[in-house]
Amino acid sequence: MNVRVGLGTIVGYLLTTLGAAATAWATAEGSSAHISPGLLAVLTVVAGSLTSLGRMWQAKTPEGSEAPVETLTAPPESAVKPEA
Repeated sequence: MNVRVGLGTIVGYLLTTLGAAATAWATAEGSSAHISPGLLAVLTVVAGSLTSLGRMWQAKTPEGSEAPVETLTAPPESAVKPEA
């Protein structure tokens, strides 16, 4: 099933990527880092999990429940021909 990539997905994966980079940085810094690498790792896993769960929930949502999309139709004859 195709799931659209929306703003939430982009933000979620961006937070996951930044969290992974921050975890790697804090681990490399060692004791001089101002934040615990373990805390950053937990935040990274939470961000990635919530993003994945959101995409799974979005894929589970029936397609008919989305907002209806108006289709383009031909204008009525009265709108095309001027009245004499």
